[in-house]
Amino acid sequence: MKQQRGVALITVLLIVAVVTVVAAGLIARQQLSIRSTANQLQVRQAWQYAQGGETLAKGLLQRDFPQDDRQAPVDPLGELWALPLPPSSWMTAARR
Repeated sequence: MKQQRGVALITVLLIVAVVTVVAAGLIARQQLSIRSTANQLQVRQAWQYAQGGETLAKGLLQRDFPQDDRQAPVDPLGELWALPLPPSSWMTAARR
């Protein structure tokens, strides 16, 4: 009888160990999936920022084009397109 209890205890411990290893693997895979999703979100957000910056620059240059002397070989840095933009209202609110 004692020998059967020992075998049952070893079997239970083995099952617990296997379940623990499987659970740890599932948790690791889930963390990897979460990180991958976060990275994809950041890449898409960076792409949208780049697209917005490109559209803004294009609009500023198109607005500046009629004002330029069409014979001038350069655009001076004092024009509207080269001036720094004021901070957005959401950026100033976030700094408070």
